[in-house]
Amino acid sequence: MRPGYPGGPRPRTGPVGVQYAGAAANEGEPFPTGSALVVGLRDVRGVATPAAAAPVTVDALPAVVNLLAYQGDDYFLNLFVTDPAGDPANLTGCTAKAEVRVTTADAAPLASFTATVAADQVSLHLPHVEAAKLTAGTLRWDCQLTDAAGVVTTIASGTVVVTAEVTR
Repeated sequence: MRPGYPGGPRPRTGPVGVQYAGAAANEGEPFPTGSALVVGLRDVRGVATPAAAAPVTVDALPAVVNLLAYQGDDYFLNLFVTDPAGDPANLTGCTAKAEVRVTTADAAPLASFTATVAADQVSLHLPHVEAAKLTAGTLRWDCQLTDAAGVVTTIASGTVVVTAEVTR
């Protein structure tokens, strides 16, 4: 999973370093007139990416997790969250929310998961009462973490392909 930095402080500059006139720019400090702007990237191990590797894309998208579900059945899913170095993330103080909608534009969710957070794990349960509300076909879902400071990070999103139940 690529969760961003839930449960912990976000780095001031992240993996992108900005320099001008040979000195690192401080957050909020203006660039001197006539100075050259150089953007450099380093991965989580500190290895620099050559400037010739442009364009640069900073990935802040959630992991794509597509689900297959049977209408009316309980559905369980555990998401293990890692930090940018691949180590278990500290989710202390985080809450999770996950919903299913017919389309991303729908105002109200079709169904909601119950979510619990412990250590580096988000445990999701779609109770059968909620799963009975799912319509056969392809739906959309996502899961968001909110840390103690109120920062929201979507850690997973994708489709839910629902097969209609027979026995009710």
